[in-house]
Amino acid sequence: MESNDKLEELLRQMYAEETQVDLDEEWQKFEAKHFTPKRKSWGWTQIAALFIGVLMLSGIAYAAIHFANTHIEETKTSQKQETLKTSDSQEEQTSMTDSTMTVTPVNFENTRLDTMLTDIATYYHHQVEIRNEALRDLRLFYRWDRKTSIESVIEELNNFEQLHLTQEGNTIIAE
Repeated sequence: MESNDKLEELLRQMYAEETQVDLDEEWQKFEAKHFTPKRKSWGWTQIAALFIGVLMLSGIAYAAIHFANTHIEETKTSQKQETLKTSDSQEEQTSMTDSTMTVTPVNFENTRLDTMLTDIATYYHHQVEIRNEALRDLRLFYRWDRKTSIESVIEELNNFEQLHLTQEGNTIIAE
């Protein structure tokens, strides 16, 4: 049993020697070994997710800009068309030729009847009375030559099936 004796002797020696352990030093070693901040690496799924996110945001931004531009262009176009219609119907279009002024006709294109009659009546210093309210929204295409008399204009407008105009004094009546 010599091995048991040797073992006992080793144990006695180990316990006999009091070793001083520096706890702070040992804790720092442990901490350095087990708690070092690991550098996060990007996996391929995270990179793919990031790429897809950037693509989606780019697509949404592009769509928003395209939609806004289209809406602005449509608004500008409709405003230009309204301006052209009102300028055609309200302003006199004239051109100078050899020191004489010629009046060009006014084209009403898909214009509401009440707007058209008001413009014509204003030019001839007349009033408009619309007795049939359904006629207000009636839209007409008409070429008005300002050289013609108010009676001729009324006669031409009476050629439309849904419209009957009469003149009483300085008032144009639509029935």
